[in-house]
Amino acid sequence: MSARLTAEFQAGTYRIRSYGNGWAYEVEHVASGRTVWVQDDDAEALAFHCAYFHRPDLLADYF
Repeated sequence: MSARLTAEFQAGTYRIRSYGNGWAYEVEHVASGRTVWVQDDDAEALAFHCAYFHRPDLLADYF
């Protein structure tokens, strides 16, 4: 079974794809094309750390 894409949005220089209503996130640094995938507790921690993507500058910590 594959995860279902439920949202895609831009936050600063990052493109965020949410799967399963926040179960997992794929974060892409648009300029470099690099991606980070997190799921379960790590997905919740990422969203919380970045103020639910209202602070995209904090995403640099994951890259």
